Amino acid sequence: MNKIDIVKTAYSFGDPEQTSKYFSDEFQSTDSVGGPPMDKTTWFGMGEVMGAAMPDIDFVIEDIREEGDDVIVVGHISGTFENDFDLSAMNMGVIPPSGKAVTFPSGTSRLSFAGDKISRVHSLDTGPNAGVIGLISALST
Repeated sequence: MNKIDIVKTAYSFGDPEQTSKYFSDEFQSTDSVGGPPMDKTTWFGMGEVMGAAMPDIDFVIEDIREEGDDVIVVGHISGTFENDFDLSAMNMGVIPPSGKAVTFPSGTSRLSFAGDKISRVHSLDTGPNAGVIGLISALST
């Protein structure tokens, strides 16, 4: 499987056990706005929380390309905000559901690899829609 196919498979909100095999055990997620890094466990935990809040969640890839040894992916998350979005693990409380369809702003990430596994996802976005604040803002509108 090539890197682009790995990213497409890894970015699906399917079975976390199957998806996690595409990520290295040393995986880190970082962003350009100074948010706390996430390890593999935290990354998948956030995915579970988002999937619980939006059972029809989907990551829509708008553009994907190899750039050197990395993959650049542009895309957005969409889903219907049907259940509580529980951020209490981050000391940010619980956001009650709106019942509305939500489309998050498009974002750009650079994915690095260790062999055939994703070792790092770095969000290149800055500005008001970046990071956790952008996530919360999208859910609140």
